[in-house]
Amino acid sequence: MPLAKLTQWYEGFILNNAAQVSSIESTVRSLTYILPGRFSDADLASEALYTLLNFIGLYHDHVLHKAVGRALRSGRLSATLPDPPAINRYHRYFFEHGQKPSLYRQLSLILTLLQFSESLVEMVVRKKWGNKSKWRAVTLIELAKVACRLALINLSGKRMLLSPAYPDRELEPEAVGLLFEPAAPQPNLVDSGDSRSPGWRGSRTGLRYASISSIVDGSAGSNAGVTDYLRTKASRSESVVCPSDLVPRLTHRRLLGEYLFALRPILYVFAIRKWGRRAWLPWVISLAIESLSRLLSVSSSRKRSTGVSLGSSLELTELSRRLWLFLYYFLRSPFYERFTKPRLDRIIKRTQNKPLISLFTGILSDYQPLWESFYFYTAGS
Repeated sequence: MPLAKLTQWYEGFILNNAAQVSSIESTVRSLTYILPGRFSDADLASEALYTLLNFIGLYHDHVLHKAVGRALRSGRLSATLPDPPAINRYHRYFFEHGQKPSLYRQLSLILTLLQFSESLVEMVVRKKWGNKSKWRAVTLIELAKVACRLALINLSGKRMLLSPAYPDRELEPEAVGLLFEPAAPQPNLVDSGDSRSPGWRGSRTGLRYASISSIVDGSAGSNAGVTDYLRTKASRSESVVCPSDLVPRLTHRRLLGEYLFALRPILYVFAIRKWGRRAWLPWVISLAIESLSRLLSVSSSRKRSTGVSLGSSLELTELSRRLWLFLYYFLRSPFYERFTKPRLDRIIKRTQNKPLISLFTGILSDYQPLWESFYFYTAGS
């Protein structure tokens, strides 16, 4: 079967069996969390399966998004689409209207694929060529990720880099069938101001819009219906601003903090290769750079000219995620060997015969060799 026909058949299969495919994805993904430690090379098998699922899931997201786009343009949707997440609106804006949309999209995809596969690459290289080759591979991956991040910061007009760097799934597969169910035909009327007209359909997007006359509650000169309608469509300030304004341009200090955050992983790797992973200096240098980056990132005003406050924007979510990354320092050498590991071993030993709790601590015990042996499990990048 030619590749084009095979791809077309597979995409049709995904759309026709979206709910079942999603269920299989979730089930197999859950298995990857309990495989490590179960048999020889289980960690490699688990990581390979996890990477493959992420790649497939990314392709399925693309198939769903493309199908919904085609349906929107042809007017075949039988239900109203939910508003996409703000982060997806932001990324897709630069995919279509940025300085270099195609380059932004490609770099975002490359960065995402590297993040999905980095642990697997590290495992395979270490198993096949040894520890020295592993650190070469880690350095190359981090260099590639840093290059992507720096380029994305500049292509976005010097804005904060958000995670994930690629749009997430906007529509759950279970809902796809509901959107494409046959619906009763509606007249394709043009809004000419006639109060009897129920609405009009856009020629470019295929979306149906209510006419102003159908929104007003019937009172002559009353605009209460219009106000209520607009209020339901703009319940959050983020939903009415331009997607690029969801993340404002960075000031000089905050831009420096963003560059430091992007450079931190490769500086940490260079320090490890110079002084060793068990030395304190790489750990201290990385912590100092990350702390300085955060200090510069949160030192600016909490209110933006767009009217979107830092507390309600995508910036707050990203800053919160970065704050959690500090927990990885408890799992990195030499802090891990000196302080975290002895206490964790005592907890596991005390709870190994207790029901339920032993299941959780048993999984922790299975993951301990991974934290201790592989860089990307505790990289936080």
